[in-house]
Amino acid sequence: MQERPFSAPRTSSSRSRSRPSLTSHKLRANAVRPHVAASSSRATGRVLAGKRVKAARLLAGVSAREAALRAGLHYSHLIGVEAGREPLLDTDCRDLGAALDVPADWLRSGWGDHLRRA
Repeated sequence: MQERPFSAPRTSSSRSRSRPSLTSHKLRANAVRPHVAASSSRATGRVLAGKRVKAARLLAGVSAREAALRAGLHYSHLIGVEAGREPLLDTDCRDLGAALDVPADWLRSGWGDHLRRA
């Protein structure tokens, strides 16, 4: 039996592409958005609460720094809440609601009329 010399692995040509495995696809998706888990309702709730906070801030016409200053929050915490990476605490709802002139209940749960001023 003859020994074969070492050869580099073949690269796939453009004609014969193999489909990526489901596992690698999930890993890539989570690498792009590691803070959002597909099956976590807590993460979904955080994202929705963050969208409400950002909508209220934009409706009030203030920057994120100005809103954080008015509410007495740290700027990075407010940005984290808006992005869904950090939880929206009850005290955050109260302070942001007062600073942005929207009901705290609407920021927390989405229920109620956000256009009705607090």
